[in-house]
Amino acid sequence: MFTKELLIEEYKLNKRSPQQIIKEYGGSETTIYRDMKKYGIKRRSSSENQLSENFKEPTKEELIRLHDKEHKSKNEIAKIFNVSWGAIDRRFKKFDLKGKSISEIRLPKSFIEPSEQELKELINKKN
Repeated sequence: MFTKELLIEEYKLNKRSPQQIIKEYGGSETTIYRDMKKYGIKRRSSSENQLSENFKEPTKEELIRLHDKEHKSKNEIAKIFNVSWGAIDRRFKKFDLKGKSISEIRLPKSFIEPSEQELKELINKKN
């Protein structure tokens, strides 16, 4: 039997797998999962298990800053956080953020999109 404190420290805080915990402390997977359920410790999803141990989930504000203000692509952001493009894409969906197209990302940081009225005026000047 595993204590709640041990499971919180090893599984939640240290992000160790049940197999790693068993290897160090003994026991079985059945016992670990039963005790986790007993203590209300939620199991990680498979996508959470694939994240690197040092992964710090980017906040909505960080994603907005990197993508909108610094014009970084999802791929570039993924490299910053040492995760896959898909992991960053899931965070965008989680925070309901719209990704930019490649052409939007390539625009200079100083680019200011003209308003609808300004576009109409430019078109009228050309005609």
